[in-house]
Amino acid sequence: MKIKAHNISYKYESSSKNAISNIDLEITQGEKVVIIGANGCGKTTLLKVLCGLYKPTQGDIMIEGRAVKPSPSFNFLVGLVPENPAEMFFEESVEREVNFILKRKKVDKETQKVTVDNTLTQFGLLKLKNRTPFELSGGEKKKLAFAANVIANQKFIFLDEPTADLDFHGIKMIEHFICNTDCGILATTHRTDFASMFDRVVLMNGGTILNDNINLLKNKELLEKSGIVLLKRI
Repeated sequence: MKIKAHNISYKYESSSKNAISNIDLEITQGEKVVIIGANGCGKTTLLKVLCGLYKPTQGDIMIEGRAVKPSPSFNFLVGLVPENPAEMFFEESVEREVNFILKRKKVDKETQKVTVDNTLTQFGLLKLKNRTPFELSGGEKKKLAFAANVIANQKFIFLDEPTADLDFHGIKMIEHFICNTDCGILATTHRTDFASMFDRVVLMNGGTILNDNINLLKNKELLEKSGIVLLKRI
């Protein structure tokens, strides 16, 4: 399965110019792609257009060669972990937040309980299942957003600055998930050390794509011109 952006642009109503312009990008299920760029370059806007939250001002989003109308998650095909996870929470407990999608899919109650407990355990949240999501720490909220997307069993998961608010162990947990999932992953970051684990690296600047190549991380001059500092793993 493949998602493709064809010549898409997007402009916010409050702005006189495009936030992103003439973007062509595709991602295949199972592929791990990361978009790097300085703050304000259009990474988050592109992610929200690609997952159906925003309707492009121009161009089409194609799934398996067919143009689709924007709709949240494209009927659970695509999941999104936002930089601020609290914007996606609406249930009164961690357990209910993760279980919401299983109830929507009419999974039997016994399977719901087992699946929820296993998923919360995977992300180190089982002991917090009765807490309200809005009282969690920043890192715990990020893990809960991951858990809620993983349990939905989407084909693609989009991650906006996924390492934000996470400590060392949290980052390692997310990296392990990315490396071992069968989902297509499209992430955004400004950290080149994190980007180095992906199959493809896409560089954005000024709302456009400048480069789409894993070897991009070796081009220090281009990265610095785009506001990116080259960081290496220790």
